[in-house]
Amino acid sequence: MLKTAVDPTDGNYVFAGGVGGFFRSTNGGTTWTKTGLTEMTNVQSIHVATADNTYIYVTCFGTSKGLYRSTDRGATWAKILADDCSRSVSSSRYDKNNIMHASSAVWNAGGPLGTSTGVKHTTNGGSTWTTVNEGLNWPIAFTVAFDYSNPTRVFIGVPGNGFQKRTFP
Repeated sequence: MLKTAVDPTDGNYVFAGGVGGFFRSTNGGTTWTKTGLTEMTNVQSIHVATADNTYIYVTCFGTSKGLYRSTDRGATWAKILADDCSRSVSSSRYDKNNIMHASSAVWNAGGPLGTSTGVKHTTNGGSTWTTVNEGLNWPIAFTVAFDYSNPTRVFIGVPGNGFQKRTFP
């Protein structure tokens, strides 16, 4: 497995994913069930929404992959953003529909841009997305995280120059 996450309010719900797909445990990791869609392989990040822990977000890297959401603690899934270079996802601790997504085709600075889209933001749960790459050297981002102490501040991890801080209304 490449990535894991634990529900912050109920440790019985544990999530894991990697090249082989996405798996869920409802008993603290004693047993596991593969619950992801067939295309949910090469998992890059798993995020449990703190605003509503029934919402789970997963990014998968590769052709015809992207960002997936579950609204029932990982039992069922829907793709909410197509992005071959999907790397990371975060949601506001106050609003599960306020989501940031990071995309990068490269692993380090100086690689080809490929189909990287950089950072995308939605405030409506993924119905529409806005590209928010202002201030980035390239449309490349590895990780993104909301600041839990300030719900308008987001940190973006980019190759070459580390983290950038952005504020969104």
